[in-house]
Amino acid sequence: LIIQTNAQSLPSTPSYFQVFAWKDAIAGTGDIDINISFDNGANYQTGVDLDTATAITNTGANMILKINLNGVGSGNTSECKGYGVLFW
Repeated sequence: LIIQTNAQSLPSTPSYFQVFAWKDAIAGTGDIDINISFDNGANYQTGVDLDTATAITNTGANMILKINLNGVGSGNTSECKGYGVLFW
């Protein structure tokens, strides 16, 4: 399952980001990772881990965030009730 935002305008051009999730729950081999674009979807940084400071590779004026809730098979699930993105 993928949770995706609409394009969000950025007030500046940040160099780094970190995505936080809350009320996240993982069972079995389920996991959560992030795909994020800072150039309106032209290029994505894929497989980014939550709670990890990451350099932005393609800068631009609009961010699109995809939260990948990964889990295949019985008992392998992931859940996220909210998120936040920190820029600097």
